[in-house]
Amino acid sequence: MSVVERINKDFSKIGTERETFFDKEKRKSITSFFMHQFNKQLLAKKFFKYLAKSDADDFVITELTDLRMLYNADKEVEDYIRTKIIDNMPKFDKINDAVKYAKAKVKEIFTCEKSMPNWAQNCEWPFDKNGNPMKFFSSKTEGEKMELLFIDTATQEKKTIVQYY
Repeated sequence: MSVVERINKDFSKIGTERETFFDKEKRKSITSFFMHQFNKQLLAKKFFKYLAKSDADDFVITELTDLRMLYNADKEVEDYIRTKIIDNMPKFDKINDAVKYAKAKVKEIFTCEKSMPNWAQNCEWPFDKNGNPMKFFSSKTEGEKMELLFIDTATQEKKTIVQYY
């Protein structure tokens, strides 16, 4: 059983209810869930090279989907990153090296005309008919509505993603 699996098993005993770990008078409290996530992140940074591949991959994907251009990416985007980048990534001893490598690959594959998209909600990056990410071209905001324009560089097909703040 990997270290992360053991932490997950121990966490299942805690539950997800808000449990205070600090003195309320100091106005510092944290949920057991966030404490669990924090412990996993500490382990990943300190013992990254000893983690099972699946655990290491999960930490890298979490770091990537926290990027502005892929913030809270939907399952299709996450699966694409996993199969095209993470599964082909060499083994690294440090999480920072793995994330740096993966971020560079993401920027090569998820291309932008000028700047990265700033999602109003979760990342819904569209894919072309061949299953590759379309190029982000521009965004337009009208009140609470945001339109993000993507272009298939091979066919010049356009797709607009509409989100609301």
